[in-house]
Amino acid sequence: MAEILFILGRPGSGKSLTARCIKEATAGFGYRVPGLAYLEGWSVSHVTDYDFLQRMFRADMKKEEALRRFRPTSFGGFDVLDLRVLPLALRQVSAFIAERLPEERTLILVEFARRDYSYQEVWRNFRKDMLDHASFLYLEADIETCMRRIEQRARNPLCLDDQYVSREIMVGYYGSPSGEPANLRGCFGQERVVAIENAGSWRKTWMRISQFLSKIPARTLAAQPQTVELVLAR
Repeated sequence: MAEILFILGRPGSGKSLTARCIKEATAGFGYRVPGLAYLEGWSVSHVTDYDFLQRMFRADMKKEEALRRFRPTSFGGFDVLDLRVLPLALRQVSAFIAERLPEERTLILVEFARRDYSYQEVWRNFRKDMLDHASFLYLEADIETCMRRIEQRARNPLCLDDQYVSREIMVGYYGSPSGEPANLRGCFGQERVVAIENAGSWRKTWMRISQFLSKIPARTLAAQPQTVELVLAR
């Protein structure tokens, strides 16, 4: 069965960069570190809810303005106006995972940003067996750092996932202080959740990420599914 890594945090916190570096490590080049040798030769699938939201946005632009759930922004981006589309996108992410979950020697990277990673808002959209085979990486960066990175990547995009998120959404939706790392640990346990600060040197951040990834095999063997059962019972 595949292993799943949820990469979480605000837009601009470094989620997509983390996914790219992990894919390079499994291919045997780029950010190679000894602790990730077990991943070399693995198949890596990467899914983000942005792709599904973008499809909804494009379809939405064909509707009358009064019926639209999105609005276009600068740099070819979009804002979500109707938050009810967010769980719809997560269900499509869940369907993507379900197709690949039976695969061996496969790591599924799942990336999305939310202000609230509670069971009610997020995890009820995923099957129990998915959560039982998952680890959770939360990247922390202050709101100003995230907005600066978003502006820079929008003006000088290097990759297709260098998307723009408006300042209005960043401040209004993501601006409040986050208690999510503690909430995630309460749901899934200390061993499967790590929060890593990514506001300074990427090299230092990546070394901490790789240390967490290197422990996934041991965590998997010692997994305690009852942790998730308690979450799903809420």
